[in-house]
Amino acid sequence: MAVLQTIRNYVDGCLSGAIPVCKWVKFACERHNKDLTRDDIYFDENAAQKAVDFIQLMRHVKGKLAGSKLQLEPWQVFFIGSIFGWMRVDTGLRRFREAHAEVPRKSGKSLELNGIGHYGLVADNEKGAEIILAAAKEDQAKDIFGVALQMVNTNPSFRKYYGLQTTTEIIRHPSSGSYFKFVVGSPVDGSNPHFGLIDEYHQHKSAAAYDAIKLGMGAREQPLLIVMSTAGVDFKCAYKRYVDYCRKVVSGVVEDDSLFTLEYTIDEEDNWEDFSVWKKANPNMGISVSEDFLRGQHAKALADVSSRSAILTKHLNVWNNSSTSWIDLRKWMACGQDQAKMDDFTGEACWVGLDLASRIDLCSLMFVFRREEKYYVFGKHYLNRDRVDMAENKHLRTWEEEGWLTVTDGAQTDFGYIENDLRDLSNQFRVQELAYDPREATYLMQQVREWASFPCIEVSQGPINFSEPMKVLEAKYLSGELVHANDPVLCWAASNVILKNTSNKLFYPAKRTNEEKIDPIVALIMALGRAETAHKDADFSFLIL
Repeated sequence: MAVLQTIRNYVDGCLSGAIPVCKWVKFACERHNKDLTRDDIYFDENAAQKAVDFIQLMRHVKGKLAGSKLQLEPWQVFFIGSIFGWMRVDTGLRRFREAHAEVPRKSGKSLELNGIGHYGLVADNEKGAEIILAAAKEDQAKDIFGVALQMVNTNPSFRKYYGLQTTTEIIRHPSSGSYFKFVVGSPVDGSNPHFGLIDEYHQHKSAAAYDAIKLGMGAREQPLLIVMSTAGVDFKCAYKRYVDYCRKVVSGVVEDDSLFTLEYTIDEEDNWEDFSVWKKANPNMGISVSEDFLRGQHAKALADVSSRSAILTKHLNVWNNSSTSWIDLRKWMACGQDQAKMDDFTGEACWVGLDLASRIDLCSLMFVFRREEKYYVFGKHYLNRDRVDMAENKHLRTWEEEGWLTVTDGAQTDFGYIENDLRDLSNQFRVQELAYDPREATYLMQQVREWASFPCIEVSQGPINFSEPMKVLEAKYLSGELVHANDPVLCWAASNVILKNTSNKLFYPAKRTNEEKIDPIVALIMALGRAETAHKDADFSFLIL
């Protein structure tokens, strides 16, 4: 079957529920369908077909299938076809420069990764191509590269046709001056990879290999960096930060048109004890990994608590940590309306939340309006120039260019911008209350109180004040009674929030790392709590003030 039709069938099956997959795969499928309507990129089926056909000429090297040609499954066709098929209209070159796949053990990662490596070596028409496979440990590197060697040495026709030369450490393609080799850790300075392949990123101690490969690709016309891994257990590792970034890209929170990602796991609401959900995380169940084997792992996880964590990580890609994301991004993004404009609420009542954080960090004003049974929320966000320019993630500068982020000069955020905006907007809307965290806000609020005609209410952050308003926010977005304007800063913050619980069953918002800001959500919780208080009963308050 033609590649595009295979992809279409797979995407349709995932979105209809005929193929059980998690929300991250559904996001990727929705993104594919949206991309088909764009006029700045196009799908080159011939290029996609060429890559898929080439890799299917590779041969299995282990087990009962040894010697037979690879047969890519639909999810693998979706992955490889997307990487090589999407092109930019302005250049005619590949759109995706980076691709990530997270799949459990025994899903055929090594064959797929090395098949892509061989394609870059001999079939991508790149002179002097350097194909570099990076692994965290020497035995791991030799094991995965050993598969690449066997794919050549056990396939004489492939070796002879391309004139390949091999040693235990390198595969050469003399006619193009290209080579395929492995490194332990990161490549040496001066490397110029055409394809970079990172295996089991969760085992890498740092982002050194990823950074070195990506930096070295600068001189290539259409390089490709592939990351394939299972999940891990260290929430502070470089790979976990990478996975979180991939999730934000595929769900539309962060725009990165050069990254393709597929993550196979179970959803937060799934009960792993129900074996039927294991299919979501194991797209090769019954193919490269038998159902009987997985049922055995399932039974072991049920019976042996000591081995449960490792099994869920290896076979369901569950990151085992008590801190999990609070907001369901799929349902949160469904509340977004591009046509929602704050100016359309001119003259209407609103409640405002202000989180100032610190002068070197992100600050947010959130405005909440109520129409009938729905809340409409809009944000204004502020950050200083030095922090934006130092940021590694380009999305901060993109948000500034698009008008979502106000950037003030210097190394500290100028709170005067916030006061000016608040004054102007209080003239446009009927502000009922301003709720704010008193930390960092003393001087600014002294200034605001001199002119404000509305109550300014201190809301100290903590579980006593935040637990009930968080329940309101959760109920409203899950029911579709909250509308946001697809504000990317707000959505980014929503993706960063984790839930913390106290011993007396109260909870409050938190974040995993200092880089993951949640200030817009904190401001929204305060504003929404005050709005709901006014709506329900003038004498009833969710907040202890």
